[in-house]
Amino acid sequence: MQAQSLFSQFLIKLKKLILFLIFLILFLSLLFFLNYFFSIKTINIISSERIKLTGLNNLKNKNILLFDEKKVIDNLIQLNPLIKSLAIEKQYPDTININYHLYSPLISFKASNGYFYLSEDGRILTKKTEDNSLLPTINYYQLLDYQSYHIGDRIDYIDIKNSLYFLKVLNNLSLTIDSLDIKDRDMLVFKVGTKEILFSCDKDIEKQEYEVSEIIRTFKIEGRSFSVIDLRFDKPVVKF
Repeated sequence: MQAQSLFSQFLIKLKKLILFLIFLILFLSLLFFLNYFFSIKTINIISSERIKLTGLNNLKNKNILLFDEKKVIDNLIQLNPLIKSLAIEKQYPDTININYHLYSPLISFKASNGYFYLSEDGRILTKKTEDNSLLPTINYYQLLDYQSYHIGDRIDYIDIKNSLYFLKVLNNLSLTIDSLDIKDRDMLVFKVGTKEILFSCDKDIEKQEYEVSEIIRTFKIEGRSFSVIDLRFDKPVVKF
């Protein structure tokens, strides 16, 4: 009787073990199926601007339910310095759509042995040994080493950053800038044909923006012209 009782207990434990193993196999099979079902198989680029994106292969077969969208976006932007903004749309169960916008070169920057094409935030978008663009050129008071900077790097000098800011202001006023001479922090000289507009890093940039906007708009209404607008002082100096 005792042997029969032990055998019965063994059968019960064996049945429980078998049921557990069956459940485990079914559970793992379900996980495998769900992981395969929701793994990214298709990546659609829906942007009208096209470049070869680095880092897309790392997204293939990732689980669409589990990947960190913000982390993926930050990583793609870091790997592709020409991208200004990027968005990802999940299309379940296995597709993602990527839309991005690229920086546009705003100005050509003369370096020691070539030129940097800069975006509005000072990011180097392209490097060329010769400047064959129609962009205005920055002539900086000290030549930066061409080899020391790479595509994607930012030039963070305050006089260059402010110059890019003022360039956008003048572009918005429908002025075509031919070149820009940065002679020091207090002399940012924008050349419009034979005319010059001077800004300073030592004066509030928003005040200078307001002043030059008012002067240019007034001159356009009155049909007047100028030879020099100097905004470096408390009150702007205009020469005709």
